[in-house]
Amino acid sequence: MIEHPIEAPTSRLLRIFAFDPMQADARLSTITVDVSNEQLTVGPSGERIEVIDYDATRGLYYPPVNLDDSAILMQSGLAPSEADPRFHQQMVYAVAMKVLENFDRALGRRITFKQNKKLRLFPHAFREANAFFDPKLTAVCFGYFMADREQPGRNLPGQTVFTCLSQDIIAHEVTHALVHRMREFFLVPTNDDVLAFHEGFADIVAIFQHFTFPSVLSDAIRKARGALHSADTLVDLATQFGHATGKNDALRSALDPADPRRYANATEPHERGSILVAAVFEAFYAIYQDRSRDLVRIATSGTGVLPEGDLLPDLVERLSREAAKAAQEVLTMCIRAFEYLPPRRHHLRGLPAGAGHGGLRSDGHPKSDWPTRGDRGVQAPRHLPRRCHLALGGCAPLAHTASGTRILHARLGRRRSTRERCNGVSARECQARERSALRRLERAPPLGQAQRRGAWPRSRRGPHRAPWLSRHLPRQAQR
Repeated sequence: MIEHPIEAPTSRLLRIFAFDPMQADARLSTITVDVSNEQLTVGPSGERIEVIDYDATRGLYYPPVNLDDSAILMQSGLAPSEADPRFHQQMVYAVAMKVLENFDRALGRRITFKQNKKLRLFPHAFREANAFFDPKLTAVCFGYFMADREQPGRNLPGQTVFTCLSQDIIAHEVTHALVHRMREFFLVPTNDDVLAFHEGFADIVAIFQHFTFPSVLSDAIRKARGALHSADTLVDLATQFGHATGKNDALRSALDPADPRRYANATEPHERGSILVAAVFEAFYAIYQDRSRDLVRIATSGTGVLPEGDLLPDLVERLSREAAKAAQEVLTMCIRAFEYLPPRRHHLRGLPAGAGHGGLRSDGHPKSDWPTRGDRGVQAPRHLPRRCHLALGGCAPLAHTASGTRILHARLGRRRSTRERCNGVSARECQARERSALRRLERAPPLGQAQRRGAWPRSRRGPHRAPWLSRHLPRQAQR
């Protein structure tokens, strides 16, 4: 009898929060996504993604999850829970893989990181209201923090908020890593648009990823009666983060007005990048309306005016299909257009010295405090920061040198005071905290030697410090 080998499945199912934990209702609190199947080790760690759950604030590891365990495989991953760090690891892995798959589909090739390094994800990297991609570590660091006690929004006052449980934040920061992989010089702020593009493009990917989940999309279209601009769950970003930091609204939205006058005045990267997001979403919505107009006419017997009450299930399904198709096509166009851009160093060769750096002085020379590099007309800052953080929100790009900070702020059109407040913390203190957390992440002990497991952040028990705390990450994590 000839036995035919059984092929391994091409995808695996994992459960995640549909939106931020605060937003989820009873029916759509969780969804199941399919990601590419690969051999995983504990962490989880695959070919391109590695989750390292090291808490630099407490100096300890949390127990890693084994997604290849048969009990976990049979139930499509762990059940979503804010109290289980293993689900947090599963969540960041699943959403990051979906972002990678979107880029693979758009580019027509499998995108990898330099020297075949893995993108490392730290779900509980530090205790701070922020999340960022760090190029030096090739890592995305997610923070956790306590919600504002005076203005918690829809959160409980003082509850622990985990940025690693926000699908929007994960997709945003992983996109930063992919943009840096494709165009690493886009971290050099030669003009106001460079870092703004970084932020805007990351928001575009995060927003259009909402449209890849059929159940979420159908429910939003049913509630909004086909008007996508009224579906807050689809167009808002990081709602729980915005409420927890006292904003009482989503951190950003795709419905911000695409007013050209804002482009002349907006200099902060997130604010300037939101203009690009609004323009792209406006184009997508026009495409969706054009494609769905005939469906509405058929459903309304030619009047084009939907009757009161719930929409017909068949109409909701067709509208969802058109919205998902248009969203995927627009996202693919954006990613491919970015791929076709020339590298930054070649793009700048044809520019005159000082172009885009503030115009000309009265003597006809360009306004610029940057020294020229040879006779190419390319300029570089005197003191480039050692590390730029593409942060989730709050502070402008953070530099780890005082001179680098001053140059970045000057290039953004203003000089920021180091005493300027950001989420209740001064900019200087915010920078110091992130520097401290990154130093601890770089000195994280090898996981195999971490014998003592720490308590969950809500516990009052302090971390156990071991003599090997000053050692670096394991060799396989440094490649």
